[in-house]
Amino acid sequence: MKPVLLIFEQRMMGDAIMSLPFVRAALEGYDVYVTCTPATVPVYEMVLPSDRIIPWTPPWLADEGKYDRKRWAESGLNAYLQVIKGVRPQVAVSVWADARVHWLMAMSGAKKRVGFPMVKQNYYANHLPWRQRQLRLGKVLSLAGAVAAFKPLLNMSLERRTEQQHHVVCWQQVAQALLLPWRDAAPWLMPPVATFPDEVQRTIDDARATGQVIWMAYAGARLEAHRWPVENFDRVLREELQAAGARVILLESPEVEWPGTLKHTFPSCRAKDIPSLFATVAQADALLTNDTGVAHVGAALGKPVVAIFSASNPDWFAPWGSRPRAVQRNVCEFHPCFGKCQQPSYICRDSVTVEMVGKSVRQLQGELAARG
Repeated sequence: MKPVLLIFEQRMMGDAIMSLPFVRAALEGYDVYVTCTPATVPVYEMVLPSDRIIPWTPPWLADEGKYDRKRWAESGLNAYLQVIKGVRPQVAVSVWADARVHWLMAMSGAKKRVGFPMVKQNYYANHLPWRQRQLRLGKVLSLAGAVAAFKPLLNMSLERRTEQQHHVVCWQQVAQALLLPWRDAAPWLMPPVATFPDEVQRTIDDARATGQVIWMAYAGARLEAHRWPVENFDRVLREELQAAGARVILLESPEVEWPGTLKHTFPSCRAKDIPSLFATVAQADALLTNDTGVAHVGAALGKPVVAIFSASNPDWFAPWGSRPRAVQRNVCEFHPCFGKCQQPSYICRDSVTVEMVGKSVRQLQGELAARG
């Protein structure tokens, strides 16, 4: 019987996707369980049985009232702790420098707890005053938790090799610490089969028959600071891709509505869930997106992505394999701010020009067209 390994990844869809190479590696030597937010369960259901996935939303993920007593009382924390203890993990891992997660790892009962302690080298955006306060508080929590538990929260501590290290490389470090094989070549999973609206299917079939490149475009993002203006997408799609003879499919998002004039030019579709999103993106040759989970869907499937970055750092979170195509203009002294903007407007987002994105799209389109 294999030992049990419990992965703690309780953040957003893109973060869950970036953990998939580690999940694949861990399956070689362990019975793997994952604890994640309910929203990311479908990501892990494509690689793990449902009974190996433990959903729970930490109260501290809330935008407001992270430490409200009522929120914690209603979070189901005690029941959750019983579930993760019941898994009986021998090993617990996380790549987040977060003492709260490390406390959960210790409470799981895992004898080996591998992660990145809360020190400056490991802590994203440690230049910001509010992040520095969190870092100091985290160090206090780490010490208090170790005293209360009569053991260090982490007993295998790692350190990022550089402060600009990509998030996927952090997972690679955990794999190496556990002597696991590491393969980050995509695809990281096999997407399900899906059906598409007639117009979308015709576009796919025609492009395949004529050797045209298929681009998919996504203008949404959870954070407003990450949403490049849709009229800019319109210009790039028309001036660069339509003019070059590429075929374009618009991916609908819950946050941004494509203009009617653009939808009359290009077919559009809306994925009903995360598996169908993977199935849809699998039909593309390339993607144009904001810094959002859809960009990481493309990366997981081995698709080149032109991703528009604003409040975040592409060195850390660019779609894996597409860092050179991440478009960003660093014009703010507070960058990266993780969406907590200190300026009167989103200057990091609005300073990214159509010409900058168009250049990256044009270069990739040329590469793909040359491949035939």
